[in-house]
Amino acid sequence: MKSRGRGSSPGIERIREDAMQSKAKRGTQHSRVKQGRDPRGEAFAFCVLMSIADGWTRIAVVEQGVPAHVVEDLAALMDVPLNFLTRALGISAATLRRHRRDFKPLATGDGDRAIGLACLIGCAAVMVQEAGGADDFDPARWIATWLKSPVPALAGRRPAEFLSTRSGLTLIDDLLGKIRSGTYA
Repeated sequence: MKSRGRGSSPGIERIREDAMQSKAKRGTQHSRVKQGRDPRGEAFAFCVLMSIADGWTRIAVVEQGVPAHVVEDLAALMDVPLNFLTRALGISAATLRRHRRDFKPLATGDGDRAIGLACLIGCAAVMVQEAGGADDFDPARWIATWLKSPVPALAGRRPAEFLSTRSGLTLIDDLLGKIRSGTYA
């Protein structure tokens, strides 16, 4: 994923500060994203941080091992059923449950795709913030709705159909970049 929003624009700095403050408020305790939780919680902060991180940082996160609960956290944040997200990401639900139960990290490819989805959510947040922000905008739910909707630039296919591969995630990230720049509307 490209490192969109990297730099020193005031909007990006505000999002980065909000994400860091949200993470700091939670401390080091492990918490789960639950229905109705403030979208700027731990999972949202993770999405924003991953979207503004450089490629080396994202690689390091994947290589260290992405915890299985990240997929569950993303599903809760996006307000989508877990089985929708596991299918879209190409992750076996049984494998996810086993890794969660045994406190094992996701396989590298699965973790990489989960981080890629987190980046998409973070990019949507950055995009809206750069456009002037909207307090009632929920980037995770917007991404969820957009992933399920046919998109003309994808020949009428749904973006969720492309999440199971790194190339597909790159395609979706590029499309979001075009939307952000106004190249594609």
